[in-house]
Amino acid sequence: MKNFAKKLLAAFSFLVLISSVSAQTYSLVGGAVQYFYPNATGSMDCAIHIKNESASVLKLKYKKVSVDYPAKWDVSFCDNVNCSNSFSDTGVMFDIPVGDAESSLKLSTFPNGFADTAIVKYAMWDINAPSKIDTMVFNIYVRWGVGLNSLSNYATIFPNPSIHTFNIQSSASISGIEMLSLTGVKMPIQYTSNANGVVVNTSKLTAGVYNLIFVEGDIKRSSIVVVGN
Repeated sequence: MKNFAKKLLAAFSFLVLISSVSAQTYSLVGGAVQYFYPNATGSMDCAIHIKNESASVLKLKYKKVSVDYPAKWDVSFCDNVNCSNSFSDTGVMFDIPVGDAESSLKLSTFPNGFADTAIVKYAMWDINAPSKIDTMVFNIYVRWGVGLNSLSNYATIFPNPSIHTFNIQSSASISGIEMLSLTGVKMPIQYTSNANGVVVNTSKLTAGVYNLIFVEGDIKRSSIVVVGN
């Protein structure tokens, strides 16, 4: 009986040791995979924040995994101390105090009027626990492209993200509505007109991100819509 108790205690001690070693020393606020929806004009800070969950100062390293970023967009890449106008291959963040959740990897995106999609991935790990690696994924979708004039008739799309239906509202007529997958496949939708524009039914689509194309008056528009069916 004593031998059994000793073995049980040893096994418990081993599990405690393993759990303490493998426990993550930080968390990614909002998750490792995040979505951002800048407008075509202006800029947007696309940041994934890091919280120090440990009992000591946190030292993090990061490394570029992959970058699919439109050539017509500009970017400013920042960690919590350095910034550059290109994607850094690797870097070391400034020490993060205990409990701090303000430090981040940040992509300041400047679409320059072009609608497109970007997917940027970075690996991150604690210098003191290099085997525990997170992959941070920045999904960036710009809704509107260039040449979108006649702002008095500019369409509004809501809600976005949507469930089952969304509205395209405009003082101009809406026609030629299509939804495409991000690989260019035309998707099955239905839509009906009302006094304020069009209601689009997406109940036959799986949840995901789609390209919406339509004509407002005599101007062709495009937008990214998120379906949450």
